[in-house]
Amino acid sequence: MSFEIATSPTLLAMTMFILFTSKNDKYFYYIIIIFQRVNCKPILLIVQIYIIRNQYEVINMKKKMKFLITSGPTRGPIDAIRYITNKSTGRLGTEIAREALNRGADVTFIYGKGSIIPDVKDIGEKLYSKLKLIEIRTVSDLIKSINQELKDGSYDVVIHSMAVLDYVPDKYISDKVASGKDEWIIRLVKTPKVIKMIKEIDPDIFLVGFKLEFNKTKEELVKIAYETLIKSNNDLIIANNLIDLEKGDHIAYFIDKEEKVIGVQTGKRNIAKKLIKFIFEELR
Repeated sequence: MSFEIATSPTLLAMTMFILFTSKNDKYFYYIIIIFQRVNCKPILLIVQIYIIRNQYEVINMKKKMKFLITSGPTRGPIDAIRYITNKSTGRLGTEIAREALNRGADVTFIYGKGSIIPDVKDIGEKLYSKLKLIEIRTVSDLIKSINQELKDGSYDVVIHSMAVLDYVPDKYISDKVASGKDEWIIRLVKTPKVIKMIKEIDPDIFLVGFKLEFNKTKEELVKIAYETLIKSNNDLIIANNLIDLEKGDHIAYFIDKEEKVIGVQTGKRNIAKKLIKFIFEELR
């Protein structure tokens, strides 16, 4: 093989294509042997670039990912013994945390009091040691915890699956309100949109949001979820219909920034597996 042929644009392009698309290392070794014999410096330079790229990928794969996952309900206290809340159980968030831990990630799990959380008996002590648990009650507690965790920029991903109350009582009564009244009017006030705060704290984080609607068609659900994604600057949003959940059919639509439904999964464990798999492929 002449030096002129070995350095032709066509051959250089073919070599780069083989190196950067083939998963079979035998082609890599063949190329080294052949072009060392003809002392083809341009090709050997490409090979060196390929080696450096592979070394970087190995280092990147070994780097642990750090997840912040919110899960379960929030509470809006009324008096010393009463509060308003929502129907969230935290089961999906727990499945997501378990799957992230299984993939080797470190997980901080912010959960609403009373919700399901990962159990050391289920995941084992080794994975449990990579889990940080933070219990909260109110939306204010949640905001404080998120700010505290994200301020140093150490997280790669936030999965915000917690059901945050949109409205809470405008005042809290520190004593028990007597039950003798025939009527008790409680005024509710809007809470801050927590998910909008996340990218304001850390613009580079990969953010996954959730949207739960009631009695909507698939098209309506996707449209509403996409609008939420744009407003909250999510990288991915998962849309659910409460009617499906109450029937025991947890159907989730994965919607990206292009308003495309990139996946549909049924069942909390399958949803968690697909989500974590997607995130690892996207970020690695």
